[in-house]
Amino acid sequence: MIRGLILIAAVAISSPAIAQSSVSPLNPGVTAEQLQSIEARIPQPADTTPPAEMVGGTAGAAPTFRRADAAAPRITRSGVFTVSGASGLIGGTWSMPLPAGASSYPMFFTGIGPAGSMAIDCLVISSTNTAFQAQCRQGVLTLSLLSAPISILAPSGTQVYALALPATQVSQ
Repeated sequence: MIRGLILIAAVAISSPAIAQSSVSPLNPGVTAEQLQSIEARIPQPADTTPPAEMVGGTAGAAPTFRRADAAAPRITRSGVFTVSGASGLIGGTWSMPLPAGASSYPMFFTGIGPAGSMAIDCLVISSTNTAFQAQCRQGVLTLSLLSAPISILAPSGTQVYALALPATQVSQ
């Protein structure tokens, strides 16, 4: 027991790390104040949702970093919408509004149906950053002399894929 205490005392006296008032075994030693100053400059993980993409971007100045599992909000809005009634109308409300002030018209793509079916054309009646309404027509045949499709109002139940993107500049 006494031998153990003597050994511990000998190590304590000969150890330069214990003899110094620094908190680091580095040479020269780093004081607690210097270490706190260094730690204050280390970015911390962000605890907020990353911002959505924006025109021009921004460098940012927050002393945080983005976590590997963070996901930025989606800038596009899309969905499959169904024609209701005999008037060929579709309408939709985006589950998450487009950015404030963005009044982007949705784009419509060919209806979802059997291969070889005629294309769907939709004209926007109204559009805001939260919802839209459009009237859709479906081609029934193309006359080769006129090279123009003859169309009718899209029947109830026709499904159409819609996509909207926020505006990237003021309308001109």
